[in-house]
Amino acid sequence: MRYCYQGWFRFLLCLCVLWSHTFAIFFPSYAAVIAKAQLGNFAVAGFFVLSGYLMFSAISNVYENSPIRFIINRYLRIAPPLLFAGVLSIFIHAIFTPDHNENIFYIDNIVYAISSWMFPFNVIITKIFSVHSISFDFVRYIWAVFTEIIFYWCVFLFAFLLNFVESR
Repeated sequence: MRYCYQGWFRFLLCLCVLWSHTFAIFFPSYAAVIAKAQLGNFAVAGFFVLSGYLMFSAISNVYENSPIRFIINRYLRIAPPLLFAGVLSIFIHAIFTPDHNENIFYIDNIVYAISSWMFPFNVIITKIFSVHSISFDFVRYIWAVFTEIIFYWCVFLFAFLLNFVESR
């Protein structure tokens, strides 16, 4: 119950982001007004600030001296719904893509598109060495999840280094 109000506030911020992304679709004549209001940008910034507070609180209280449990828990909370969304998106694209663009359905593109967000450092390495290039993202806003994962890795590294320094 301690974080109940923060959860509701985060939910309202998520609704603001959803509103800013979908309002222009349903009311295109007002798209410029919504864009000037910057409601989505404000909500994203607020969401990350509040999430930062909650994550550092969790590291301090729940995962004290166990940053590995923290990062595993984050992946277990994010991965199942995102993988489900990715697989569902692939099926929807396969059914409704009018020209059935075969390039997007190569197995390496499918695996990379669904799993690239999970291993942010792997993505950086592949971009540096031009090992792989993705031809299609099946989940449209995967960059947001990628940013969240980077944030969790930063929290993990901070907690890990803090534990390391305190033990010395």
